Amino acid sequence: MYKMIIVDDEFDVRSRIAQSIEKADCGFEIVGTYENGLDAFEGVTQFSPDLVITDIRMPFMTGIELIEKIRKTKPLTKVIIITGFDEFDYAKQAIDLGVIGFLTKPITGNDLQSIVKKAKEDLDEEYYRNTSLANMEQFIKESLPIIRENDLHRLINLSTIDEKFAKKLEHDGILLNYKNFAICISDIDTDATKDEIEKHEINLLSVKKYISEGLQNAFFHETFMKNDYIVSIIKSNDEITTSQLESCFEFALMKSKKYMGFTLSVGISNIYHKTDFKEMYREAQKALEYRNAMGGDEIYFYSNIENFLSKAMIIDDSDYKNLTYAIHFKSDSEIEEILLDLKNKVTSIEYRATYTFNVSGILNAILKACDNLPILYEDNVDYHQKMLDYKTSDELFTWFLSLIAKVKNINNEIISDNIQKNLNKIVDYIDSHYTDNDLSLELLAEKVNISVSYVSAILKKEKNTTFVKYLTTLRMEKAKELLKNPNMKIVDIAESVGFSEPYYFSHSFKKYQGVSPKEYRTNENK
Repeated sequence: MYKMIIVDDEFDVRSRIAQSIEKADCGFEIVGTYENGLDAFEGVTQFSPDLVITDIRMPFMTGIELIEKIRKTKPLTKVIIITGFDEFDYAKQAIDLGVIGFLTKPITGNDLQSIVKKAKEDLDEEYYRNTSLANMEQFIKESLPIIRENDLHRLINLSTIDEKFAKKLEHDGILLNYKNFAICISDIDTDATKDEIEKHEINLLSVKKYISEGLQNAFFHETFMKNDYIVSIIKSNDEITTSQLESCFEFALMKSKKYMGFTLSVGISNIYHKTDFKEMYREAQKALEYRNAMGGDEIYFYSNIENFLSKAMIIDDSDYKNLTYAIHFKSDSEIEEILLDLKNKVTSIEYRATYTFNVSGILNAILKACDNLPILYEDNVDYHQKMLDYKTSDELFTWFLSLIAKVKNINNEIISDNIQKNLNKIVDYIDSHYTDNDLSLELLAEKVNISVSYVSAILKKEKNTTFVKYLTTLRMEKAKELLKNPNMKIVDIAESVGFSEPYYFSHSFKKYQGVSPKEYRTNENK
């Protein structure tokens, strides 16, 4: 059942349309009828109707103005216009605003039922188009290359793969049921200038094609773009040798130089018998870094350079950044999981020699996540010295968790303070400008330099209200105070609380208070 709103300043017209719709049982529920555009827009905001049938000429807000507001706030709502024979200029504006049909006065039952039936067919077709399994399957099929690339980007950041993601990879055609793996990163040796961006994109696609051609007869692989790199995940159940990999990538280097006129460098990880793609990717990056010292147009194997690296392992900066990011944006359980992974790493044999150096890095990552370090240091605690007081890793990482909780609490207080400051700005502006008859949500947002959606979100969260409700309540309560003064004219009161139209003030006051301004004054002054 679809929802409908009817808007017309004539009671008889609204009633006839409503009765005809209900009698025809055409799939619409009437959730509101209104006599003017301002009240109708409040109804649209409240009920989110699927269809609005509105007259053009109405008090306080025309049908055209109403449609413009609907288009901005409820773009999925369909609109049918009621027109007279002398209103074709308005009708043209309505067409430009995307109305789906017109009813000409006097409205006949057949015309009304016919156009509403057509509106329902449009809504049904739109619903089917957006929910149809066949359409969604086609969309997914067309999006699969993007989905696969996103999967691969995520994969190279993982040391272990959980069951859920493994199933997704398999569903998307990325198979990992192999015995041996390696990661290779290829990069063009020269950066593109601003004038060569399009050519650079073509060059990258060409390199990707050459690499795929070189690998296709030797290995299963996933080759994809990441930033300006071409990344290849090599997969095989047979042994992967450096000579095989070198041969495959020499093919790409030669074709790039001969046919495209540029050189290419490649960094290749060790061969792994497990799916620690994060470590493989790190090794390939480290291997590629040797281009800076050795020059381009070469293939660099991590196995050839690792003997020159320190035997004592250092935590990668990306791990620290990941922890800082998690403290800001992830749940406590996710933070604890990341911290546990770091603990397991720094206490392993490979990292044991640099334990103090690495845990100092973890502490720095936690401190970096704090949005107000002076507050954190109010107790004059030397956190780096305190870290050395813990004799076991269990004690230290328990302390890390408590420190993270303290940092998050400080950050949350800052967020709350910012919300309160923004709320004060919003309320102060409304309170001091409620007398302006052109005050709107858009104007308020512009004046306080906050987005429309954020203004609405703050008012809803902190005041449990909307801009319109808050402004209306403020204006009506001010009006009630002024009405106690028998010497002040109602027309002047209307203007002083932001209503340029006294009749609409009376209408709004009666809707708010239950009695007219005149009746309220009489009752208060008895």
